[in-house]
Amino acid sequence: MRLLLLTNLYPPDVLGGYELLARDVTEGLRARGHDVHVLTTGARRAEDPPWVHRDLILARAFDRPASLDRVRHAVIARGQRKAAARVAALGFDGAIVMSLRRLGMHAVRALEAAGLDPVFCFNDDWLLSLRPLEARTKARRLALEVVERGPLASRTWRGVHVNRAVFVSAAIREALVRGGAPVPEGIVCFQGVDRTLFHPRPERAMPASPRLLYAGRIHPTKGCDVAIRALAKLRASGTPATLALAGTGAPEELERLRGIAAELGVTDAVTWLGFVARETLGDVYRDHDVFLFPSLWDEPAGLTYLEAMACGLPVVAIARGGAKELLVDQDNSLVVEDDLGMARAVQALVADRDLAPRLVRGGIQTVTTRASLDGYVEAIERSARPTTRVEHRRESSWPRSNMSA
Repeated sequence: MRLLLLTNLYPPDVLGGYELLARDVTEGLRARGHDVHVLTTGARRAEDPPWVHRDLILARAFDRPASLDRVRHAVIARGQRKAAARVAALGFDGAIVMSLRRLGMHAVRALEAAGLDPVFCFNDDWLLSLRPLEARTKARRLALEVVERGPLASRTWRGVHVNRAVFVSAAIREALVRGGAPVPEGIVCFQGVDRTLFHPRPERAMPASPRLLYAGRIHPTKGCDVAIRALAKLRASGTPATLALAGTGAPEELERLRGIAAELGVTDAVTWLGFVARETLGDVYRDHDVFLFPSLWDEPAGLTYLEAMACGLPVVAIARGGAKELLVDQDNSLVVEDDLGMARAVQALVADRDLAPRLVRGGIQTVTTRASLDGYVEAIERSARPTTRVEHRRESSWPRSNMSA
């Protein structure tokens, strides 16, 4: 098939896992023999292949407030549709839509006008950021419908047909439905781990001084402070653990976390790794003993704990949102509620020599059977086939490896 993948950012422009997944899907589909083009934003790079089209622009950069996005979207609407139409005119059998946050629905409208029925991939609730204006009374709703027409409305989902969808978890599908998004039942298929990068280390005993690791965005919702507080409790109780944090964040959040570490007296036990290239992240996982997943929000699914499992690390996690669909206490992880539970779980791993190997085996089994990157790519591939348009229900022929129960 000749496919067009539409996304707001594409590597090397990366905010987090969504952009890396867009590249994984693109490369996975191309490896399967499909001619895949990418339509996205950003400055053209010399290293960009000819099938990456950076012809779109964001309504506003992600490091700036989005308060005036509606006005900005109205200004850029015509240019966005024309740029998307030019690429669509190259001729495609299908289209795949990843995240459109701060990009809007302008390009999707152009793809629909070209006769394409895109597959929408939801790894977070980005669609809710593109809802039409709302009002409680009928009179105000009618007034808003008059106001939000033409260029001002084209950023929203109004009139766009979301016929086919792949959700990374049942939790994100339910969140979109609760938010009023016009999504179909679609299929739930967990995003996968690249096993060439993330493969198990040799099995080894848990040391008395475990090296703990967090990887991901440094953001208040990610619970890095929970990991630091757990570390402090461990050291206060006689377990000389250390903690490394791999990832980047806003300066004020980094300063806040450093302040917490200083207040708790664990500054010397915390290492700030900063940005770690994905190509070397597997080595970082394998160099540590326990992976901490202290997320404080309803994660759509989460990827880092799966990468850690694939690398042979036992995982200690706060499981919320879609993470609850994959993390099973005492089977593939230790599921806890707070920093005290996290500290006690690490102590249990140190004390029980059989616990870590059992969790590692369960984690590798989870990645193998339920979080295969190839299975995720296959789900999108099948969804994108022209013969599957309009109705999009779960079928037994979908790859069972990533399908939710």
